[in-house]
Amino acid sequence: MYSMPVSGGISNGYHGFGGTTNEHQKPEQGFAFKRRFERVDWRKIASIDVDRISRNLDFHVLQENILNITFCNIEAELDMGSVDPNFVKLFKLAQLTIEYLLHSQEFLSTNTAQVEDKLKQSQHENEETINQLEKVKQDLADMKKENHKRKKMLSAQQQMMQSGVNSYHKCAFCAKAFINPSFLTAHVTRRHNASMATSPGNMQLDSTNQQSGMPDSTNQQSAMLNTGVRNTLQEIQDQLKQTQAQLEQEKNTINALKNKEGEKDNNRDSEIRNEMEKWRIKQTEQHKLEMDSIRDMFMKELKEVNEKYSASERAVYQHHKKYGKPSNLGELKDDIELDKDLILQQREEVAKLKEQLSDQLNNVEDAMYQKFEDERKALAKKQKEQDKKHKQELAELKGALLDAQSALEEQKDSNKGEYDKRVSKVL
Repeated sequence: MYSMPVSGGISNGYHGFGGTTNEHQKPEQGFAFKRRFERVDWRKIASIDVDRISRNLDFHVLQENILNITFCNIEAELDMGSVDPNFVKLFKLAQLTIEYLLHSQEFLSTNTAQVEDKLKQSQHENEETINQLEKVKQDLADMKKENHKRKKMLSAQQQMMQSGVNSYHKCAFCAKAFINPSFLTAHVTRRHNASMATSPGNMQLDSTNQQSGMPDSTNQQSAMLNTGVRNTLQEIQDQLKQTQAQLEQEKNTINALKNKEGEKDNNRDSEIRNEMEKWRIKQTEQHKLEMDSIRDMFMKELKEVNEKYSASERAVYQHHKKYGKPSNLGELKDDIELDKDLILQQREEVAKLKEQLSDQLNNVEDAMYQKFEDERKALAKKQKEQDKKHKQELAELKGALLDAQSALEEQKDSNKGEYDKRVSKVL
């Protein structure tokens, strides 16, 4: 069913071109004109005020009569013997023109839907990029927590190294040593409670010997501490190398993601702009050529009709001039006069029909031009808004990526400075 909406979308329900089009399909591919089977409601046509439609832009009336005019069988409505064949041809050309304009409108609707689908796809890709950025931020937060734990471990190791050899308290019942006396007391109470009951003076004696600086015990503890310090330093170096490798990997991942997203956005924007520009230029040129062709065709048909009627008038005049004689019975109209009156009457009827048809065609053409122009402006406005929104989202993503990269650099510098400081203290 054909329909020409007055406002809103551009869909008119026309599916005469056979299926869904793609961006490379021409409007005339798969298109075929339909048969003419409608009947003309002459009473309804007679009640229409063409001047009012042109003055008030009453598109509803055009919509109500578009089927009646476009798909009516003019040969079944008129007496073909009394109608000029050129007028019938002119009316059929007008019908085909309206049908093709409806088909072009549906083609534009399909292309607009495809552009909207591409915009939705771009929005979906932006959402995926945002999700990836959130994941990177979460990984960065986890890495900060891990670095905080390692800082605490480094602080504990530093306190252990700064406490010195003489501050250690060795257990009298085993080979373990402790930094704090309270740790030693808790260890003895927990592990050597029975031994402490049988030898109450051992722990005090061991502590006294350690503080008095006995050579054998001091050398043994110094060797143990040096070995522990070297192992701790090696472990710290390995952990710092691993942390630096992870930070470098995260930095490379963020840079690759940023470059990939920027390249994808630039390519997509450029592709959409090129397609829109090509489509606009092509549609403008094609529409202009079609209108020029239709206008030339109408002018040619009108010229032929005028020439034919001029020739008929000249023939009647010459015939009357050559054979016309006064009748002896008085003033009687002969067959030539009757033919002349009939021709004049037909000429007036044809002129009136041509004027009505021309007005209707002009109204339809103006309406279609206005509709195409509004759709083009709306599509361009929507595309501009989408581009602006997309650029804002891209700028936000780039800013977030730069913040994440700066945080990684600061974390890396902080870890490196902390490592250098603690190594210098140890050495």
